[in-house]
Parts: sequence; structure tokens; C-alpha cells
Amino acid sequence: MPFVMKDKQTDNNANQPGQNISGTSTSFGTNLPGQTANKGPQKSSGQYQNIQNYLQANQPQAQQMAQQVSGNVEKQIGEAQTKTAALPSAVQKTTAYDPSKTLQNLGQASDAEKAAYQTTKQSGGYTGPQDITGLSGYGDAYTAAEKAKEQYGLAGTESGQQTLLAQTYNRPNYTQGASALDQSLMQRNEQGRQTLLDLQNKYKGLADTLSNPITQAQNQIAASRAQAQTNLGAFQPAETQAREAIINPLQTRVAQTNAQQETLRNNLQSDLTDLKLTPETLQMLGLATGQRTYGTDLSKYINPAVGQATMQNLANQSELDKYNQLMNFLGTNTQELASQAIGYQGLSVNKDQLAKDIATKQAEFDNYWNNGGVGNYGAYYANVNTNSDKSLGTPFQNYTPAQLQQVLNSTSSEGQLSNATNGFMTNNNTYLSDASRGWINDYLNSVKNNFNYNNIIEGA
Repeated sequence: MPFVMKDKQTDNNANQPGQNISGTSTSFGTNLPGQTANKGPQKSSGQYQNIQNYLQANQPQAQQMAQQVSGNVEKQIGEAQTKTAALPSAVQKTTAYDPSKTLQNLGQASDAEKAAYQTTKQSGGYTGPQDITGLSGYGDAYTAAEKAKEQYGLAGTESGQQTLLAQTYNRPNYTQGASALDQSLMQRNEQGRQTLLDLQNKYKGLADTLSNPITQAQNQIAASRAQAQTNLGAFQPAETQAREAIINPLQTRVAQTNAQQETLRNNLQSDLTDLKLTPETLQMLGLATGQRTYGTDLSKYINPAVGQATMQNLANQSELDKYNQLMNFLGTNTQELASQAIGYQGLSVNKDQLAKDIATKQAEFDNYWNNGGVGNYGAYYANVNTNSDKSLGTPFQNYTPAQLQQVLNSTSSEGQLSNATNGFMTNNNTYLSDASRGWINDYLNSVKNNFNYNNIIEGA
């Protein structure tokens, strides 16, 4: 051990290096920095008069022993503090994860975002240990902490200080008695005693200092695991919501479309029983109030719906793409909706064909009315109904209505009518009786009726 005892028995030995109680050389020259080794002959322990002389002789070295012991303990404490303090930062932190953000923007999501979704769906975002014992560095930190607390505890008791001396000056022949004597030496020295006391005071809360980071790390692990569970619980609702965001509007449109189709079909069936058409029906048919239909059967131009509306035939291509992309990403695509849009064929009206057919009938009527037979029915009709003096030329001026009817019913009735009306237009000296005039009107109206000319659309 690094201490020296002065020999009180002989003057010749006054400058010789001393020995400890075990008889082993303790020259500072070979054990302490800054000391010069003394090569003189060694003396046995019997040279010393008593222990008090030993203690007195080695007082100057007591502080150095205390500093060495204290320094070793403090080194252990420092290592333990460093290792335990690093534990919280080694815990994998788990943050809140909202899967709906990726699902709602799946078409524009990056590969990294999609990969993060799948990874988080499996782990919740936490892949660390279940508790502190599995944390990287915990084993070393725990061992260092226990060792530091043990060393600190030893430094506060006499027996502990003896143990620390034996650990510090690890020699095979360093006996328990020698370490006890050196411990007394440190305690009797004011500076040595203060050094050990300062160590105790400096690390008075050592147990908490070392355990607090461990507790913090454990709490962080628990918090990360809890957040991971919360994250995991968010996936099913988010995926259900993402699917329903596409399906629900489709289902609503299906129900609305089928209801509208049924109402439309019933309204048309009821409305087309006469020509008092509602504005909605007129719009569908492309007709207008006051327009003549010439007896056209409007119901023939109604194309009934092809079956019921469904999500499959009602969804547009964008909706189908979005739905299948989502289902493929989730790995649950059961082909509920096909990849290609079909298109729903609801009740419709062939307005173009209806307009063409009415126009054709009108042309036929106009041609027959204006150029029918040998005369112009339109001109006859206008003359008979606008000439105020009701005059009619020969040979019909003296005809009774019965005679006139007989003439007009003959094979040459059109020619006879032409002569009658021409005479009527040019001869103001004769008059057609009211009865004859009325019969001619009836005849001309019958021409119109042959074309259902009076089929005029009315407003509802």
C-alpha cells in the first residue's frame, strides 16, 4: 500500500522506506505517481514500536488513498449515469397515425406513404420491446447502476471502505488487517475523511438519479405501446369509412333512380291518355302546347328502362376505378363492382324520330290540303268561310242542301266543289243557302279529320 512508517527503533533506519502491517513493501516510489522508489533494504514489521506510530508516519499519504478510492467510485457512478441516461432516447417513439389520410388520397399517395400504411397496419407503428428488459443497452445500464450503487454504499461505511481499498490496491498479500489499518488512516486524516464525505454528499440521491431514467424509459415504452394499439384500432373504421364513402352515395343514387323511374313511367302512362300534357311530358317529348300531332301515337316513342338501376350499371368509370383501387390496396377486392362501366339505360324518349314522323305527316296533310284532287281545299275553305255575301255561282245557286250533298258525294264531287266555290268567288249575284254552305264546311272538315288535323296539344 502507498504509505510509509518511520522506524523509531534505530537512527540508521530513519530514512529507509517503511512496510505495512502485513510486511509487504509499501514504498510510494513504486505505487504512487510523483514518488521516487527507494532501493534500500526492507525491514520487518517488528521494527515498528506500535500502530499509532504507523498511523502517524503515514498521515501525508491518507488523502491520496482517499482520493484514489473516491475517484474509482465516482468513475463507476459516472459510467452508470451515462448508460442509464441514454435509455429514454433508445425507446422507439410512436406517434398518432391517421390511416384515413392515405385512404382518402390513395390515387395521389406516394409509394412511401402506402408502405408506411401497410407497416403501421401490422405493428401500429411500434416494433420495440414489450418492456424495459428488452431495451437495447438496458442490461449494461442496469449492471452499471447496481455496481455504482454498491460502490457508493461501500464508501459510506468502515467495512465498505476497507473493501474499496482492497479493490483499489488489488494485491495478493494485502490482508484484511492491512486494509483495516489503511481505512483508519484515511479516517484519521481530515482531508481524506472530507474527501469521502464529499463523495457521499455529492451523490446523496444516487438511487433516484439512476432509477429515474429507467422509469422514464419504461413509461415511454408503455406509452408507445398504448399509442400503437390506438393506431391499430383506427384502421378498420378508416377502411370501412373509405369504402362507404364510395358505396353509400352509389346506393343512394340507385334508390333515387329506381324511384324516379317508377314515378316517371307512371306519370307518362297517365299523361299520354290525352293531349293535355304536363310541362314535364312536353319537355321529354320535345313538343309544345298548340302543336298538331296528326293522330300520332305518342306512347310508341317511349323506351322503357332496361331493368332496375344497380350500383354496377349506375357507377361511372371514375367511381369504379376509385373503388377497385381501394379494394386492391386493402387486399379485400371481391369484385363487387366490375372494372368497366356499363351504363344504366333508364326510361327515354325517341324525340328525334317523333319529330321526324310528325313533320312527315304534316307535309302529307299540307300537300293534300293545298293540292288535293283537282282543287285547293285550303282556298275553298277560306272562301266559303270568309265571303260575307255568301254568293255562289251556277250551277249550285238553286240547289237545296240535299241536292248539293248528292252532287258532292258523286265521283266528281271534287270537281263539282271546285266549280261551286269558283262560282261562289266570282259571282256575287247568287247566294248559297246557309244549309249548303254548312254542308260544304263539313265536307272540307272531313278532309282534315282524315289526317286527324284537330289533334292539337293542350296544356295540362
